[in-house]
Amino acid sequence: MSVITCSMNYIAMALNLIEKTCFDSEIGGHKHMRLLYEKYENALHEAFIAMVWNNCNAYKNILDGERVAFMINGQLIDDKFTLVPNINIIRTTLIKAMDDTLNRLKSVPRWLRTTNVLCPFVNIMGTDESHLPYAYYTHVAKCKNLYDIKKECYSSIRKLVNRLQIAVQKFAGFGFMFEKRNKLIIDQFSETNPTLADYKEKLKYFLTLSTRVECELHIDYGCIRIDVSNYIIVLRERCDFWHSVYGNQLILECDSIMAKFSQRIMSLEKQLNNHFRNCQGLDIVEKAIKNIRQTVFHADSTFHEIHNRFHFMMQHKITVPNYQLSHFKDVQNHWQNLCKDALSRNLCFENAKSGLVTINTI
Repeated sequence: MSVITCSMNYIAMALNLIEKTCFDSEIGGHKHMRLLYEKYENALHEAFIAMVWNNCNAYKNILDGERVAFMINGQLIDDKFTLVPNINIIRTTLIKAMDDTLNRLKSVPRWLRTTNVLCPFVNIMGTDESHLPYAYYTHVAKCKNLYDIKKECYSSIRKLVNRLQIAVQKFAGFGFMFEKRNKLIIDQFSETNPTLADYKEKLKYFLTLSTRVECELHIDYGCIRIDVSNYIIVLRERCDFWHSVYGNQLILECDSIMAKFSQRIMSLEKQLNNHFRNCQGLDIVEKAIKNIRQTVFHADSTFHEIHNRFHFMMQHKITVPNYQLSHFKDVQNHWQNLCKDALSRNLCFENAKSGLVTINTI
């Protein structure tokens, strides 16, 4: 584009040089010389129209194509996915690139049946821009074919911008990943008494998302490529963070389950070890043995649930803490020992009870 424009400038400068050389001379005012000016001036006019149309058409093909021509960055700014440069700047830049094709003609003088010898650039009031009072721009810009092709370029730019806006909205859907209210969010989740299926839904989302975006270093939207490599790094870090948040909550729930069951064991153990000296004491021990029998199903259910949770955590890449594994073994052993004590106490319970009844009767 610039090569063609420079060539046209050289031609226009050559015509000006010819005119300047012949200025106020008999040759300069000759009818045939003016016809020569008009001939080349009109040829330049048509050539510039063709140049601008071809450039706009080529630009439109780039905009509508799938070959990457422009690169922008997708970054995390203020905890939001942001295009750099932003969409407004992208739109302005794309439009300017198209308009520059035609705006170059503002600096190419046109004869227009008068002289260009004394035709300096005129500054536009209030700006640093300048223009020629007689230039090809004004006349080339009026061409309907150019108006139509520019309209098509505007349409292509609008479609690209819309696609970029959709991309921003898509990544905005991950906004919750960067929330700083993780404690509030996990507390609200816990209040719903989540099942393992609920945890699975959450954990699977973060694991799947992290794996899916791992190789998405860039995304192409037609001729525009969005480099999201830096954003993906941060997004995967947030996936790991939220995975650990829900994983830690699952660990805490296991701690809570075991703590509650341990308290129940210690309460039963205290009742079982009651030093009975009368029927009331025997009743306490008898009740403890009965409660232990009734707790067997609950114990099996609790241990099964904890086993399931440990297995679930390992399946979803959550490391079960060593202290928790050790505590679980201690709880199991404590329960088994309590059951053995209860069985042993039960064997001699009736004899002891009968003896106390006999003593109290005497």
